[in-house]
Amino acid sequence: MNEEQIQQLIAILLLSASLFFAPQIKAQQQCDPPTCTADLNCDAVVGTNDLLIILEAWGLSENGDLDGNGATGSDDLIILLSHYGTICADTEN
Repeated sequence: MNEEQIQQLIAILLLSASLFFAPQIKAQQQCDPPTCTADLNCDAVVGTNDLLIILEAWGLSENGDLDGNGATGSDDLIILLSHYGTICADTEN
């Protein structure tokens, strides 16, 4: 696969995910600051719900911005995937 084909595949996946998961994504809450790196919805786990936030915000907003550049894109996805499955430590104790 060349880079153009990969970008097209990503676009198709993002569109499919946003259409399929739109009602669930809209209901999710974000927190500031996150409980740990890539925990965008503050449920103390980096997982599917965080991925859905990134997919919804892809190229459109900073809601999934994990690298601090003001937009949501591939670098943010890489950060999330590198932390996927992380259970965040309880910061209140």
